[in-house]
Amino acid sequence: LNDGKTKGNSCHGVLHNCDLPNFAEEAEKLYNKYYPMEVSAELSHEEKVKACEEWWGKNHALLVNLGLTKEKMKSGVAAGFGEIILRGGYKQWVDFLEALQVPLIIFSAGLADVIEEFLKLSSYEHKNVKILSNKMIFDEASSVLTGFDGKIIHTYNKGLIAFDNLDGIVDVRR
Repeated sequence: LNDGKTKGNSCHGVLHNCDLPNFAEEAEKLYNKYYPMEVSAELSHEEKVKACEEWWGKNHALLVNLGLTKEKMKSGVAAGFGEIILRGGYKQWVDFLEALQVPLIIFSAGLADVIEEFLKLSSYEHKNVKILSNKMIFDEASSVLTGFDGKIIHTYNKGLIAFDNLDGIVDVRR
């Protein structure tokens, strides 16, 4: 964060601010179990991939099962707004790219909806920015989360997943 010492929240972490009973506690249990596996020097790459797939899958299922709504997601992002910090120079760089009509793709193992809401709250919405991340599917009538679009994108596969989906996001000939 701005103090240069404190680690900010991830997209999933910001949702601890949502009004979902027991979400923060259950997500913390998942973090405590799977994060050590993600960064382990002893596990093989395949074991880390499996752990991340389980972790993201269980976290996403938790959000669905607890009835996350679009409104709760947005309020969680707003409440945790100061817990996400963009790298210095982001706005100037993206403004520059937009002026030149250069597309920018944000690859993230986080949550596209959280990133979009954060950028909106930051007044950093740009037409040239596309987000390739875990996209939530909300029921149109109730705005309740029903699932996620496509494959789970996690720390160890976001590059591979990203290239499978580029055609629908940007003009890859460019």
